[in-house]
Amino acid sequence: MLLPSQILMLFLMTIGNVPVMTCVILLVRRFFYRRMYAQLRRKPGFQHLDVEDNIEYMALGKLATIIAVYVVTVLFLTFLVLGLFCSFNASARSVLKDDGSISPEQINAWWFAIFHAITGFANGKMQPASSA
Repeated sequence: MLLPSQILMLFLMTIGNVPVMTCVILLVRRFFYRRMYAQLRRKPGFQHLDVEDNIEYMALGKLATIIAVYVVTVLFLTFLVLGLFCSFNASARSVLKDDGSISPEQINAWWFAIFHAITGFANGKMQPASSA
């Protein structure tokens, strides 16, 4: 598989991931909540929203932040552990060097790590090597 197609697949798998899609839904809900608040402010006699009325808006923001931090942390730690393992372990380097494909080039350990971190998190079951 060519590098541009792998990058495209990684991008699509990242934005199509369940936690990322959950964040988008939360942000859309928060947007409509803000729009509703703007419409309420235009009505005559409106003073302000109480804390109880505003708690859902604040909770949606905090939940979206928690999910985003979770996704980034898991992907980064998985990438770091896999990258370090593939870079410093002799048996892992030999597997990356001889992947059974026709082309004799070695697979970059860090590219292998980022690819497997994202596809593993998205349950993609794909690999950058051509061997099955």
